[in-house]
Amino acid sequence: MRPLVLGILSSLMVACGPPTPAGGGGSARTRCASSDDCRSDFVCVDSRCVRGERPAVDAGPAPTDAGVPGADASVPETDGGVAPEAQCGNGVVEAGEQCDDGNISNSDSCLNTCQEARCGDSFLWEEVEECDDGNTMSGDGCSASCRLEEQEPVCGNGRVEAGEACDDGNRNDGDGCDSMCREEQQGPPDHGDTAAEAMRITVPAEVSAALDSGTDRDYFRFFATATGNYTVYTTGNADTICAFEFSGNPLTTDDDSGDGLNCRATARLDAGRTYHVRVSGVGGSTGLYTLFVQR
Repeated sequence: MRPLVLGILSSLMVACGPPTPAGGGGSARTRCASSDDCRSDFVCVDSRCVRGERPAVDAGPAPTDAGVPGADASVPETDGGVAPEAQCGNGVVEAGEQCDDGNISNSDSCLNTCQEARCGDSFLWEEVEECDDGNTMSGDGCSASCRLEEQEPVCGNGRVEAGEACDDGNRNDGDGCDSMCREEQQGPPDHGDTAAEAMRITVPAEVSAALDSGTDRDYFRFFATATGNYTVYTTGNADTICAFEFSGNPLTTDDDSGDGLNCRATARLDAGRTYHVRVSGVGGSTGLYTLFVQR
């Protein structure tokens, strides 16, 4: 019986084959679950190690410089060639700024434009400047170093100050405000071109006037306080005609009875009435004259 049992066991061992070695050292016809169970020059085919070359393993995409698979390392993530825009008031002196004190006040050493404060910039630098009038000119109340100035009135600076009647920004005579900043008469005013617009006068009267054009007429009116003879005449370089009128009607008219080409007329007027004096130029004569009305 023993030889028979040994023969059966031997047949079973040949049918099953040798056991799979641990650690991938199996050679030809060694049982295997994967090529890892075989030698490096064998592969697992149909659960058996057979000689063959193993396929190359795909290690995946090569890493880039940025460490991200597939990233294009030639394109930078940001454009480092454009400087960020300066922000005044952030406490950092940036391109185009002279200063940056972290605020946007105009009363300290750094303005809200991040430019350094200076005398003449129109902003008062507190505790440093006494004034700042936007210029660096002395003699106008705020000196070139932004200190207050004690000064007398300055005629011609364009400001009416104590003791001045006017100040037109210059010291020229003949423009309404003279070189001493006193008001000038700019020629006689117009005295009314109709009886309704007549200038009111009181007898005796002396009035400076002018005929501005060849058709100009000057009218004056007065109230007669007494009955008697009243005389009107002119002096000056204009060739004048003068007349007394009442209710639109001429009472007397004269051309050259006065000195030179001046008129002179006399009429008896009644008390308690309003009369008009009319003055015009002969043949369109113009010029300055002085009117006199007497009783």
